Amino acid sequence: MGAAALICVSLYFAIASENREIYRSRPVTYFHYNSLVDGFLAGHLYMGVAPGSGPGGPEALQDTSHTSLYKGRYYLYFGVAPAAVLFLPWRVLTGAQLAQYWAAAMFVSAGYLASVALLGRLKREYFPGVSPRLLFASALLLGLMNWWPLLLSRVGVWEVPIASAYCFAMLTVLFIHIAAGKRRGAGWLAAASLSCGLAIASRPNYILGSAVLALPLLFLWRSERASPAGRGAWTGRLCAALLPIACIGALVGSYNLLRFGSPLEFGTRFMTTPDPVPAKGFSISYAWTNFYLYFLAPAHFSPWFPFFKLSRVPDLPSGYAAGPEDMYGLIANMPVLMLAAAGICLAGMRKGVSRLSLAVGSLALLFMTVAAMLLLYYGANNRYEADAMCGVPVLTILGIWALESRAGRRRGAARVLWGTLAGYSVMFAFCAGIGRDEIFRSVHPRAYRALAHAFDLPSFWYDRIRGVGYGPLNLTVRFPAGRPGANEPIVVTGWGPWSDVLYVHYTDGEHIQFGLVGATATAQSAPLRIDYGSAHTLRISMGSLYPPREHPFFDSLERRDADSLAGTLFVAVDGATVLRQRAHFFDAVARRPELGEGPPVLGKAWAFTGSLTGG
Repeated sequence: MGAAALICVSLYFAIASENREIYRSRPVTYFHYNSLVDGFLAGHLYMGVAPGSGPGGPEALQDTSHTSLYKGRYYLYFGVAPAAVLFLPWRVLTGAQLAQYWAAAMFVSAGYLASVALLGRLKREYFPGVSPRLLFASALLLGLMNWWPLLLSRVGVWEVPIASAYCFAMLTVLFIHIAAGKRRGAGWLAAASLSCGLAIASRPNYILGSAVLALPLLFLWRSERASPAGRGAWTGRLCAALLPIACIGALVGSYNLLRFGSPLEFGTRFMTTPDPVPAKGFSISYAWTNFYLYFLAPAHFSPWFPFFKLSRVPDLPSGYAAGPEDMYGLIANMPVLMLAAAGICLAGMRKGVSRLSLAVGSLALLFMTVAAMLLLYYGANNRYEADAMCGVPVLTILGIWALESRAGRRRGAARVLWGTLAGYSVMFAFCAGIGRDEIFRSVHPRAYRALAHAFDLPSFWYDRIRGVGYGPLNLTVRFPAGRPGANEPIVVTGWGPWSDVLYVHYTDGEHIQFGLVGATATAQSAPLRIDYGSAHTLRISMGSLYPPREHPFFDSLERRDADSLAGTLFVAVDGATVLRQRAHFFDAVARRPELGEGPPVLGKAWAFTGSLTGG
């Protein structure tokens, strides 16, 4: 397990290092915690930034979004634990600022290593038959499917408290397991209580997860019925389980009271975010939408690397945030997580009370309580998915071990089953991480080009065998009359918000214009006189009518010609050129574009109302 853990931790820090380029262009959202530490060292609780300036120095962007503005001071409404536990000690000991991406990598690594340590203990106690190869694969899979390889590629102020909460949640479960194995384990129980409190101080939505501290007490009570501990021992245990988390709760309440005059106010009422906060922050009416987005929404498949595009957003309930951000359904796209159910069943099948049952129960309770808060929340975000799957990766590994140990003669079939699910899940995690915000593509263009070229070879060979061609569209179009001022789509490429739409604008009863909206700035042709009563031929060329630029399709072309095809917009009507210019396009996600059907506008269908044939 040690070798696999070293690989995963190294991967976390390597991915986090990609943020160095992003930090240079977006300093504000990436210096919040250091600005908070500036305030602490100056003797106050507000950030070390005055209204009208940005954290990180005079060169920083003049933007203080995602803070709370109260009585002329900027405060951080995100959890204070990362600042108190890591950023402040780092500054005091080194005199230097700690970049938030390194802090997130540290928290994630610590949480992952705590999970590995827990699995190592469970393996020794309950799964002695697990082979070294399976142990290596398990530790590697655990580190690749916990969502952090995706999130660490872009670490802002948002990801730091999530990473911190993950770290302390995993430490909580590890300490609970250790405490349950010692008759005098009050010290470890206190460590679990402290860690649970720090998880809540990082992410308040973990507050229901504090119920996990009751499980070791229940375990000890049941396991000691034959020889119960004395009143003094139980007093020590209760104090150990309750006092540390209560102290942290009191400190957080005092922190809020000194800032906003209320122990329960974290600053969300005074947020400077541009999006309005809905009247109902939590509602049961959001539950199904969130359940679908977090767990069931399948990725949209593309024939070209990195293959997985963001899930389609369903119709949103009244009061819900305008746009869920970059969502993938966890179970739909990482199906190996379904084996977590086998891990839970494993504990249920064992007779009596065991520390394995305690560990499984602790992980399951953390998952259910944290996920429940997210299901009722008014918005969804891909970074919250690390919260939504809290504890599930460890349960998944236990499920794999359960299959291996109980498969008997069918062990080969069991390995094919979980190996296939794991392979698909890791492939998804790899591709989604590579594709996130195209960070890897922009920071490492050569490496991305090599990967995309290699992974796209099978689709290139398939196209050649099937005779699939790419190139300009030749359409026969009859434009509808009586639509002055309207815009209607002609050709649509891409996916969802990442679509390029060539549209027609009906200028008046005699003229039309063609325009492009998408990755490039809006382009529009000059008005063109048109006969609405006649059919017209359109020849259209867009870079997104071809595979992505890294695809082997372009290998046979000179670089200049390939760049021209991939970066030119051309429209001709009845043989006369009406629009020709350089343009940037989103990658296509299908071999053929959509004709006359655009993405919905304000929830309503957007379609061409004339006649359109060809392709």
